[in-house]
Order: sequence, then structure tokens, then C-alpha cells
Amino acid sequence: MANRVLTSGGDWSTAANWGGTKPVDGDNALISDVLPNDVTESADEGAIDTELIDIAAGYGGLFGTAASPIHLGTNILKIYGSSGAYFNLDDGGVLNTCTQVWINTPTGQVPVVLGQEAGAQAGSTYDIVKLAQGTLTIAATAKLAAAASLYVDGGGATAILAENGPTLPYLAQSTGRVFSNVAITEAYVNGGICTQDKAALVDVYVGPGAALDIRHTGTVATNVHLSRGATLILDGNTNVKVITNVYAQVGAIIQRNALIHTFTNFFNEAA
Repeated sequence: MANRVLTSGGDWSTAANWGGTKPVDGDNALISDVLPNDVTESADEGAIDTELIDIAAGYGGLFGTAASPIHLGTNILKIYGSSGAYFNLDDGGVLNTCTQVWINTPTGQVPVVLGQEAGAQAGSTYDIVKLAQGTLTIAATAKLAAAASLYVDGGGATAILAENGPTLPYLAQSTGRVFSNVAITEAYVNGGICTQDKAALVDVYVGPGAALDIRHTGTVATNVHLSRGATLILDGNTNVKVITNVYAQVGAIIQRNALIHTFTNFFNEAA
């Protein structure tokens, strides 16, 4: 394992930009905070499986583009700098899980898109994604590990789960915004607002001061647990909605039209 630092030029595929040797399997690839260029690829680097890609906090350029994302395998991805980061995970020649993604961009408006390279093997997945600041999109092409988790932990954090994307096994949101267009198995919304559209929730817990805004239609959730001071919003549109079980503490706020928003079972819970 070696540390390779991109300090001159922006083309990942040019060895000279890395001081003569570009990253190989197991290396740490570091994007310097003094790099004046956008990071691009003149060749598909998907066969490489780095240990770490670390985009320094002071880096202000682009890391790929929406039309031409960077293609790599990596174990750990840290995005602390850039004015936009676009990453497609590949298998690096083996089945590769990106075990950790850390995102804390300079502002909450910086876009970060996590996708999957076409043709990458099914075992190439994202596992733990932690978002403190930035606007993250988990693209429909992305694949998630069986126990993958998304943590949204900053006021400047917005997470978008794209329509037709993979089911999210676990969400923990302490603040910020989540816009989900995919099914979620287990969710803890302890702060901020989670807007759920296009697919159902299985188990969701909403904490004091937090809000769950459900927009889609049909059976929209199996179990919804509302703490005192939590808000469940069902009347944001006129879709017919059914929740199987609602468990609500006294002081929980439920916004609904009882004619079109129904609960199969409703339970009052002690605080």
C-alpha cells in the first residue's frame, strides 16, 4: 500500500499527475487541497481497487461530472472537498464493497452522486454512507449491501434516494432532509424531515420535533411509531394512503384526511 497524491494536472489516468506512478490496487489515492484542476479520467479506471480515495477539504474543483463520473473500485471514499463529486463504483476486477463513504462538503449545496458503473458485478455495493453536509444522490444504478445504512447527521445535509433505486435497509436521520423514492426497511427519523415517495416503509420511528411526510399511495407503511412532538404528514397531497399499524404517544401530531388516509390499527402509547 502506498499513498499517491494528485497534485498537478487533473487527469487521473496520467501517471505524471501522480508524481510518476498512478494508484494501483490497495493504494491510498489522495486529492490534494492545492490541486487547481478538475479531476477527470481519460481512460476507464474501473479495474483499479484502491483502499482509500480521499478528497481533501480544501479542494475546490470537480471530481468527475454528471456526464462523465469517475469509475473506480475503493474500500473507503471520503469527500470533504470539491464543488461536485460524481462517482461510479466498479468492482476493481473483484467483487468490491465500498465499506465506508464519508461526505462533508464545504456547503450543503455541493452535489455528490453515488452510482454504479454499467457492467460492474452485482457484489459491488455500498455499505455505510455517512452524510454530514452536501446534497447526496444515491442513483438508481447504485447497489447497496444487504445491511447497508445511511446516516444523515448534519443540518446542511440533503439525501436523495433516486426512483427505481435499491431498497435501503437502514436509515438514521438526526437532522437535515431526506427525499426517498425507494423502499426503506427500517428508519429512525430523530430530527429534520423525511419525505417518502414512490415506495413503502416497513418500520419507521419518528422522534420529537421530527417529521415524516408520506406522499405516495396504497399501503404506504407497515409500522409507524410516533413520539410525543413527532409529526406525521399525510395530507400533502390527495393520494389514498393506508398504514397498517400506527403507534402514537400523546402529543404526536397527525395531519391527515380521515376519508382517504386510514390506519388498519391505531395504538395509543405511553410517553
